[in-house]
Amino acid sequence: MSERLALIRLLVVSASWAAGSTAMAALQLRGLRDLVGLALAAAAYWLTRDLGRRRRRGEVKYWRGRPVDDRWN
Repeated sequence: MSERLALIRLLVVSASWAAGSTAMAALQLRGLRDLVGLALAAAAYWLTRDLGRRRRRGEVKYWRGRPVDDRWN
């Protein structure tokens, strides 16, 4: 993963934590503030786990350790 994508992922996770904590503080549910922030941050982390990776479908062929794209043959 490139450094830029890693920073974007960190920003998304941090913003999710902040949004959850802020929402619970606004609703005056201070006991749930950290729990909801953590839950939203974990969900954002899980949803962005494949950020920047190419998606492959089906069986992948390898030659000399590299994936081969034989769609054109």
